Amino acid sequence: MNRPLDEASHPDETLIDVSDFSLDPGDLTPALARALEHARSVPGPKRVVVPPGVYHVHPDHAPVREFYVSNTVGSREEHRHKRIAVLLEDLCDVTIDGEGATLVMHGQQTLFAMIRTRRASIRGFAVDWVTPRAIDLTVIHSGPDHHDLLVPAGYRYQICGTEVTWLSEDSSSGQPHWVYHRPEPLDVPLPDLGYDFMQITDLQTGRAHGGTMLDLPNPLRSGLVSVREIAPGVLRHTYGEGGSPSALGTVFQLRRTMRDTPGALLWEAKDSVIADMDIGYLHGFGMIAQMTDSVTVRGVRFRAPAGSRRTTVGFADLVQISGDKGTVVIEDNDFGFSHDDAINIHNTYVQLVAVDGPVATFRFMHHETSGFPLFHPGDTVALVDRDTMLDLPWAGTVIDVHGPSGQDHSVDLENVNLTFDEPLPDAAIPGRVVAENLTYNPAVAVRRNRFQSIATRGMLVTTRGSVVIEDNRFERVEMASIYVSADASQWYESSVVRDLVIRNNVFVRPATSTRAKAEILVEPTAAGEDPSKAAHSGIVIRDNVFLSADIPVLDARSVSGISFTGNTIVRYGPDPLGEPTPSGPLAIVRGCTAVQFRGNATGQGVNQELTYHAMAADDLIVEGFVRLEPPQAPLAALESVETEGLSVPPLPWPADSVVVRVPDDLARIRIRFKPVDGHPVRLAVHGIPVEPDADGWLAVTLESGATVVECEVEAPVGVSKRLYRCVLLRAS
Repeated sequence: MNRPLDEASHPDETLIDVSDFSLDPGDLTPALARALEHARSVPGPKRVVVPPGVYHVHPDHAPVREFYVSNTVGSREEHRHKRIAVLLEDLCDVTIDGEGATLVMHGQQTLFAMIRTRRASIRGFAVDWVTPRAIDLTVIHSGPDHHDLLVPAGYRYQICGTEVTWLSEDSSSGQPHWVYHRPEPLDVPLPDLGYDFMQITDLQTGRAHGGTMLDLPNPLRSGLVSVREIAPGVLRHTYGEGGSPSALGTVFQLRRTMRDTPGALLWEAKDSVIADMDIGYLHGFGMIAQMTDSVTVRGVRFRAPAGSRRTTVGFADLVQISGDKGTVVIEDNDFGFSHDDAINIHNTYVQLVAVDGPVATFRFMHHETSGFPLFHPGDTVALVDRDTMLDLPWAGTVIDVHGPSGQDHSVDLENVNLTFDEPLPDAAIPGRVVAENLTYNPAVAVRRNRFQSIATRGMLVTTRGSVVIEDNRFERVEMASIYVSADASQWYESSVVRDLVIRNNVFVRPATSTRAKAEILVEPTAAGEDPSKAAHSGIVIRDNVFLSADIPVLDARSVSGISFTGNTIVRYGPDPLGEPTPSGPLAIVRGCTAVQFRGNATGQGVNQELTYHAMAADDLIVEGFVRLEPPQAPLAALESVETEGLSVPPLPWPADSVVVRVPDDLARIRIRFKPVDGHPVRLAVHGIPVEPDADGWLAVTLESGATVVECEVEAPVGVSKRLYRCVLLRAS
């Protein structure tokens, strides 16, 4: 049953083959649970291997645990029990290796959890769901008064007038795992009926627009007069007064706002690794690491599978670190199409409600976060003024903790009592002060990732540990690509930054939106603009390339020390010479000190204006701005697009993109992109880099739903760059 691994890369590991534990491809969970239980008795490093293949994973036999998880449902009793498909609990030196196996998830469950593990890894799986609880409906035809919506495979639906009831696949009981119904719930014994939120993605431009609650006016329902099925999996919406059909390639993404369970959970785990995964969807929330010690996420692709007719990858954030005391490494991943931030790294502020000498009571303040332990004996704690986000001149060591355990609903889930090694200061006034666990502020490295089509932020990071964000590509992020907050009034996500380096990244934003923020936004939710009371410090932004529309590349408030050097700022797809220069400033700084702009270069049509407020003149140094000369060669552009097997509209395309409805029996085409002046191009299909043949032709297999072919053209020295998208829609 156990045997040493032959691979030279794992000479000391013992192999545990899940096939030896009555493996059933119809439900992997029981055999994997038996293999993991056996692993407890195996000394030293071990590798639990799932052989290549396709395995269904049902919630019926999944382990159940009571957990309270940050940023999900807080202390809500009806969601305290989580079903977990792959549970690693109190294990050391173990790797679960899928060797390329595919997991087909059913129902509502957490994909995996690492609970109090040491040196545990999960790797080598492709994961998708039969019926994700985010329903993506793609417009595949648009007429004068109607559009046709393509439904992903697996979903069932019932039409009544203009209302559609959505049903998942059946569970072992013969009932659906879940039902969505509007406006009133059906008389079935299922919780959380109804969907209440919609986000829109435009496949033509690649932009994901901010969501809306479905009780508000929205383009899917406003003016809707009828819904009918015109073919299996195709619904026709007809509109009257007050409504209009949507454009080809529009995707309506419907979901519930209730984050009932994390997609994956790491809790009080040390030295955890998640690697070489292909994640098609995460239910309820993303991967969340809560009060951990060192986490690595490497080589994970967060994308709906080609041919799935879907785009949504997750309900909310894709990777969230909620308190870590080691090092967080997030590298070589592909993030796209989430409903919230791709990465969010923070801890949690709790508000002071009572104090008696060295004993104090603190309270979780946001309804989605409570019930888990934030402090341990020996941790160092700071007290932070909510009005300024500055520390009080005091730091205490925790002696004793009475509060939630994270797994027990019989105790108070909202309040925690801490005893410190010394009395709290007089300035510690209930309601005005929050506590932050200084021990859980990780060092962070985020590198070589791609962020694409995110409706909110690419990443949010607040930690006092050193942070390096390098060699990433942020593309079509609707709000800030990088957001540094410090929040003791809304989400209560701590902390501040003290050493943040942002270098060698590429930011691509072809157009602005009503939610557009600066590419890099530093904005505490409290704190004013008094430069003597800056909340953040030590921010270095260097050697980045910004290709964007009329938005600032930096908007920073309440920072002591900003160095913005060696960056190149050019307009995406620059207009011909003589066109008006945009009026927006290049950067905005407010209430900051020691700000330096040195050795930066701007392209034609970029406004070099810097705006500053509530600052002394000598706190802003601007030197060496260089205006890039127009390149002698033509700017980056395509001269033509040729196809075999399908007719594609000739250039120019509006917004450098086109959507084409292709015949349902067409399985394959060839396409060739010819750039102006022979500039280099990079091609990708579904976000995966591909190479054409020697003559420049690319063979493309057409999937059910949308096949997205991208061509990026770059002129010399990064002065000009354009990204073209060709979206091919097929209904079968």
